Amino acid sequence: MRSISSWTRLLITYRTMSTRSHSPPSLPTPLSPPAKRQRLQSPPSSVANVQAELPYADGLHLAPMVRIGTLPMRLLALEYGATLVWGPEIVDKAIIGAVREVDPQSGVIRYTKNNRPIFETHPIERSRLIFQLGSADPLLAVQAAKVVEQDVAGVGLNCGCPKSFSIQGGMGAALLSEPDKLCSILTALTTSLSVPIDAKIRLLPEQPPTLELVKRILKTGISALTVHCRTRDMRSSEAALLHRLREVVDLVQAEGGVVTREGVDKGRRRDVPVIANGDCFGVQDRRRIEELTGVTSIMIARGAEANPSCFRALPVSSLPVAMSTSLPSPSSGTSTPQPPTTAEGSPTPTSSSAVLLEPHLADPITSVIPLLLRLSLATGNAFGNTKYIINSMNLALTPPPPTGEKARTKDERNGFKAGMNRAKDFGAAGEVFGLGKEEVEKAKGVKVVELVPGWEARRRVIAGETAAEEERRGEKTAEKEEVKA
Repeated sequence: MRSISSWTRLLITYRTMSTRSHSPPSLPTPLSPPAKRQRLQSPPSSVANVQAELPYADGLHLAPMVRIGTLPMRLLALEYGATLVWGPEIVDKAIIGAVREVDPQSGVIRYTKNNRPIFETHPIERSRLIFQLGSADPLLAVQAAKVVEQDVAGVGLNCGCPKSFSIQGGMGAALLSEPDKLCSILTALTTSLSVPIDAKIRLLPEQPPTLELVKRILKTGISALTVHCRTRDMRSSEAALLHRLREVVDLVQAEGGVVTREGVDKGRRRDVPVIANGDCFGVQDRRRIEELTGVTSIMIARGAEANPSCFRALPVSSLPVAMSTSLPSPSSGTSTPQPPTTAEGSPTPTSSSAVLLEPHLADPITSVIPLLLRLSLATGNAFGNTKYIINSMNLALTPPPPTGEKARTKDERNGFKAGMNRAKDFGAAGEVFGLGKEEVEKAKGVKVVELVPGWEARRRVIAGETAAEEERRGEKTAEKEEVKA
């Protein structure tokens, strides 16, 4: 078991002192550990190197969504081209004390507590999975993150959720009004964990305080900053304030990056990617948002909830000239002409904005939902959660039917919805979406890797590039040692 860092021990000391004196702890400025503590414990270099390899800065990412962002949805998003996937927010006290169990058949890693699953993952997503943490306490945050550290590529702190359960616990958007606490949590995480840390915030009502908050957050050693371009009191029905993000991006660039946490890349500087969030429903919105805000990566929530194939794209040069480049929001209930459905292979990577991309949606009824059901069966996902994800999808967001066929009517789509509402188990749900009883039973024993061939192919490329990069680092280190000798 890894020993905790000097900064974490400091937090424990102050918490103990505050308990004895029955008064609030007076923590030092989180950015300036005492001079006596000159050395912070360094994480293993083989793990710490992941920090520089996570593609926060270039791609379309799956946003953290409670009840939606469970293992099957994350695997769907990766299969359809998502760059990084955030899990649903897990509160620190919920995961602390959880027991790690590995299913010998499926390979699913399940963290359980009081006979209840708290968090589930699979090794196939590890290199692109971010654990989304809800916390209002530095010590608890570190304890919680260390529970899952070995199974994730990074940890994100939720500083923007406006839901009552987060606000009442001093978490989420409540942290925006307590910058000292927010930054102390981030600093504790960045100095105690061997994986990169990111933060997801909302805009403050006024721009100057927002920029000041960002300046402070940058100094905590985070590896990425996601900005949901709405304020705490705004809801998703209100247009995102994307125009305000440009100034945040300019500020981060003007700061010239921040010094990385001590012991990982001491003395070197790096830029902190800013990820946009708000009113992006798929690849068709990427260029517009990037040009408006100056970001190079975007996080998608409602678009993925409506149809997780929103990450999939085709180069615009491969489409008919008359093809539309717009896609309605998931709430509009109308469909948009899409590319021919013959290209069902691996999605075009969405990691470069240099090429204009068109959405290449998969049909939710014949493709997306059947794959979701198979993934849920293979990973042992609870039926109730799978049903919730399906009922959250927009069955109207579908590619055009092949030549000579008619698009589904609203009544036909409602028929599928009604059938799913009546379903009480995977067998009944399978019947609604074309999976017979034998297929349902067979799916329970299928290897997860066989269900996501597109992601598995990309994952192998990523693993090869990572291994090559680590080898190059090893050679450079050896050269430096020879010079010193």
